[in-house]
Amino acid sequence: MEETDATGSIYFANLSKIGLEVFEEWAHSRGFSLKKRLEFQDFLLPIVHSEATFLAPIVFGDELKVQFSITRIGTSSFTHCSKFLLDGKEVGRTSITHVITSPETKKSMPIPKDLLILLMDK
Repeated sequence: MEETDATGSIYFANLSKIGLEVFEEWAHSRGFSLKKRLEFQDFLLPIVHSEATFLAPIVFGDELKVQFSITRIGTSSFTHCSKFLLDGKEVGRTSITHVITSPETKKSMPIPKDLLILLMDK
């Protein structure tokens, strides 16, 4: 219920929020704790681009399945995508791009090796 708006449909920003949570769970399921890794403060992981596409209504009570993938890996950034399925039909998707930045300079830096290995293990 908290994910929906007054019409009973998922609130537009919440689809991206769920897409980010899917990424965090995906990393955690592979033994990579983003929380612990970010506590070291040797890199930051801001979102620099996010988009959500709605292909059909998603309403309160819908049980969605999610297909997650890493769709692009660059030198200092990567993009992940979550496809939301209802009864096998795609009803929405998110695409979120993160850039690795230095905590000191706030400038981009290469993806740390342990994170790069995780991202490449699709």
